[in-house]
Amino acid sequence: MGFEKVILEKVAEVLKSDNKAAFFCGSLSVICDEADARKIQRRLTRDRYKVEVNPDGSYGYIFDFVA
Repeated sequence: MGFEKVILEKVAEVLKSDNKAAFFCGSLSVICDEADARKIQRRLTRDRYKVEVNPDGSYGYIFDFVA
């Protein structure tokens, strides 16, 4: 499985919806509230991904993966 597909499946499990997240220019953009963003961050961190999370200023959060 590709990296993006794996990540999108993990986010869909947390949000219980598969149409609220997408990759754009290498960053994961998710339509969600702050509580769901924290759940997503915890899930990705638990699975050993290093992510930085920032609000996108309008409707959700941006997740940047760091090495």
